[in-house]
Amino acid sequence: MAAPAAEQLRRPQLQRLVEVAATCATDTGLDWFRADGEGIASWTARTAELRAACVTCPALAACRELALRDRENGGPTREDYMIRAGLDTHELREHLTAEADRLTAAREADRDPDWNRLVHLTKRLRETVLTNPDRSGRTRAQTEAQAAQNATIQRLTGEIADIRRARRTRQTAATAAPTAGLVDDLEREDNQRGYEDDAVAGQWAA
Repeated sequence: MAAPAAEQLRRPQLQRLVEVAATCATDTGLDWFRADGEGIASWTARTAELRAACVTCPALAACRELALRDRENGGPTREDYMIRAGLDTHELREHLTAEADRLTAAREADRDPDWNRLVHLTKRLRETVLTNPDRSGRTRAQTEAQAAQNATIQRLTGEIADIRRARRTRQTAATAAPTAGLVDDLEREDNQRGYEDDAVAGQWAA
């Protein structure tokens, strides 16, 4: 996974990727923290080993993005405290400074219950659309299965639209020129694809 893709994920998704794919999730022999009293020569050698492990880790991009979001409230003052996602504490701080605006928006999106609800509903909507109703058996059973699917599609589409209308109302009330964030980018992309358009919903339900 490349860094731009990881930047678009929410915190639970990043955490899950790290848990299932990171090298450190399976290699328990690596110690990512400098031990109390550990000499600089020993720590320097181990730092090189840890960085090398990170470079080949399939979850590196997700781990780095998660590390940056985790450091919202600062962190250890010692620059040789640890290695995380291939970076030491000083390097993490440099990324925090360079990407401050983006990371602030990402953290806000992580805390936004509307965003999480939108993701959940959109996923369910797509799954429902791709599910073929049971067409075995009698004609009446087929008709009922299709009607149930249509009703689910209409309900999910309506819930998505309600959440987005409520968000737009709050944004308008808060400022005359709302700043677009990650949640708004997601909404704009979905609108362009037509996931919540009544016309598209009607086609799905046809």
